[in-house]
Amino acid sequence: MSSQSFEQERLLVFHGTSGSGKSANLKFLADQHPDFQAEFVPWI
Repeated sequence: MSSQSFEQERLLVFHGTSGSGKSANLKFLADQHPDFQAEFVPWI
């Protein structure tokens, strides 16, 4: 996921069963992915 570009995306949806890594992926994007470094990332 670190090499994926999300620059043009307005909405990302992660789905899966409990324990599949949804929250971990969101945390990675918000904290470490370059496309989100300069952005405020709202958590709902």
